[in-house]
Amino acid sequence: MLSLILLVHSAIAMEVGSLKVKPEAGLMVGLTKADIEANYGGISASESSSENFYGGYGRVWLGSVNSGFVVAPQIKYMKYSSFSDANIQFGALVGYDTSFGLTPYVGASYSTFGDFDNTYALNVGAKFDMPMVPFMTIGIDAGYTKPKTTILGVETSMKMMSVAATIGVIF
Repeated sequence: MLSLILLVHSAIAMEVGSLKVKPEAGLMVGLTKADIEANYGGISASESSSENFYGGYGRVWLGSVNSGFVVAPQIKYMKYSSFSDANIQFGALVGYDTSFGLTPYVGASYSTFGDFDNTYALNVGAKFDMPMVPFMTIGIDAGYTKPKTTILGVETSMKMMSVAATIGVIF
């Protein structure tokens, strides 16, 4: 099985001329802190809560062989433990691939919810390519988004700050 994974890794993660291509897919588990604000007729109320979530992500890291700078389109799915809605984000990341396998990154995504208006998200994180297992990566991913909605005339917004541990496979 290990030889099959290494074969797939060597066949897909590749260099074409001076272009480096590294597809990555993985799982994430984390915590979101939500500050909820509701306004109705000049009266406002607020509440804070924390939600566990799990999900997955996919990225394709693109960069120059001669430079550490990389960019990656990404898609991210997060399902909350007691919140009926899920969050799907798609956007882009910009990072720097260091010589020892660490890639810190920042980015922005379009953030969609079922019950809330679509909005944008800011992302920051770092991934580490495991030197002992050449196809595995671990990391930390954080994000901020502020979805809004109106239910029965009550304007509601949530400031959501999330942090997650990630584990993935580089193809």
